[in-house]
Amino acid sequence: MKPYLFFAFAALVLIAQPALASYPCPAGPGPGEQQIGVGGGSHGIAAVPLCVQTGRQAGSGGGGVAGGGYAGYRCVGCNIFTDPNSPPSEEAIRTAIENERQRVRTLEIQKKMLEHEAKEKEYLAKEIKQLEANPAYLRYMQGEWQIFQSKKDSAPGDNCVATWRKKDGTVSIVGPGKAYQGGMLIFWSADIPRPSTTQTVAVTLKQSKYPAQSVNALNFSVPNIQAGAIGLTVPNIDAALNTMLDVEHFIVEMDGRAVADIDWTGGLAARTKLKQCVSKR
Repeated sequence: MKPYLFFAFAALVLIAQPALASYPCPAGPGPGEQQIGVGGGSHGIAAVPLCVQTGRQAGSGGGGVAGGGYAGYRCVGCNIFTDPNSPPSEEAIRTAIENERQRVRTLEIQKKMLEHEAKEKEYLAKEIKQLEANPAYLRYMQGEWQIFQSKKDSAPGDNCVATWRKKDGTVSIVGPGKAYQGGMLIFWSADIPRPSTTQTVAVTLKQSKYPAQSVNALNFSVPNIQAGAIGLTVPNIDAALNTMLDVEHFIVEMDGRAVADIDWTGGLAARTKLKQCVSKR
């Protein structure tokens, strides 16, 4: 065969065969790849192996198709955007994209949570503002007196009560009735024990102006009231009324522990109203 005919034949072969795209494969050919030569090697470019895909992978029985890109390359957990020495495969790109999607989803969830928390805080702030403007809440926080008869069918002057209610507890001055002619000073607090039956207990009573007293008292509870009670009896209501101060602070101790710590204001006005109620007997 003449030389020009050989070259013509070779050209026809090259035309007839689909060209295989070559690419640098610095680590050498992987599964489904074949090295076809070397690229570079001059003009300041290092010689780098060039590979093409053969369409077959080792261990695939001859029928496997390479995954595309850098067929044997795996990049699990690497960041293809910041690791220029690691050639990105399609799998690496998919992994990076999925990781980015996961990161974006996580940020979206965190954003929604923060937005939800902000709305909750805004709602709570609004509720607190409304609550603080509620007269009943203000009375609860600052304290208030209530003068009433403890039984609906009480005779005039019987069962008169002056009660001071505040967030820390309640104290009542109870007047005489048909069953009991004396008076009582009753403290209510969540820290006071709630026995199932009335108990006689020793307590220490401390007041603003008077010296501490160690006395016996009644410890009891009332159904549906989430507080225990300590009741101190007095011979008559006048004895209790005469010791009422305008501003008072009580501390009741049991077994060396404070179970009630209550202070009131406006005691003189309450005393006047309680006297008016009792005087109708």
